[in-house]
Amino acid sequence: MGGTWFRGAIICFVFLLLLPCASAIGIAPAQIDIDYQGPTSTTLTFYAINSENTETKVEAYIDGDLANHIKLEETEFKLKPNEVKSFKVKLTLPSNVPSGKHTNIIGITEKINTSSENVAALATVKSKLIVNNFEKGLKSLQIDLKASNASEKGETVNFQVDLTNPSKEDSYGISGGVTVYNSSKEIEKISFNQIDVPAGEKVSVNQKWSTQDVSIGEYKAKLTLKDEFTTYHDETNFLVGEPLIKISKVDIDPQISTDGNVTKFVISIKNEWNSLLKDVYVVIKILEDEKVIGEIKSSPVDVGPYETVNLVAYWDGIYDSSVHDIDVTVFYGDKSSNIM
Repeated sequence: MGGTWFRGAIICFVFLLLLPCASAIGIAPAQIDIDYQGPTSTTLTFYAINSENTETKVEAYIDGDLANHIKLEETEFKLKPNEVKSFKVKLTLPSNVPSGKHTNIIGITEKINTSSENVAALATVKSKLIVNNFEKGLKSLQIDLKASNASEKGETVNFQVDLTNPSKEDSYGISGGVTVYNSSKEIEKISFNQIDVPAGEKVSVNQKWSTQDVSIGEYKAKLTLKDEFTTYHDETNFLVGEPLIKISKVDIDPQISTDGNVTKFVISIKNEWNSLLKDVYVVIKILEDEKVIGEIKSSPVDVGPYETVNLVAYWDGIYDSSVHDIDVTVFYGDKSSNIM
């Protein structure tokens, strides 16, 4: 008798293990995200789903960081066969929501009667209600990008990013990098390793970039960093070398006429810089026995990147190479280049 009961219990236990465990109920939406904007009250709609052909009874519940501020309109209800039933959740946020990410659970549990007196849970499904307090949390991360200048082509530029976290929440897994641009196009992307900034602290990270394969000129560095919630941007300019204009050719044309004797000077210059240089002009000194006997100046012009232009100036006299020498200086900004 006892052995027969024991064998029957084992068979029953095995049968229960073999029952399918897929849930007959569902909940939608799977997740709702809310950005905290101060004290507010809102009513949200969720949906309980019965995918079976039989009626079932469910119980709704809440859990999580802000559970005390979430109320269910009803906690128990029946779902007819294949019914999708809406239910309301009221979220009331106070003025003192802590900074950071707050995950809450809106769940429903299916109930089944095991006897006339007992009810057991059969399945539970969950939805997330997430409240993000960006203003006081990770969104307050402060970013500052700095870039060193390279005094000449081939030197290394250092990109330094200072990250300050004034909030009370740690910020982990920040990723991104710097993109380098010249005046017209993207040159290269430089990535940073993931960055962690504990609450109330400042962290500095550095990344090196070689200028061996670029021309001298002005460049822009644009920083993009991302954490779990926010994308941060900053940018700065830096120089490789210094603005440079070279004097490539000097043509001298003495002109004798009935109106007077003048000498025309045509100075050919080239902008070696990768951006526009404004108000470029030349000053020409005419020397005799190492003494300045005349000084003339061309009109200023703007010279585009890598552009060659001719600057013209006239001297009221006849230049004689056997008697005279010249000193030519081209001026651009606070820089100058000279030939004698």
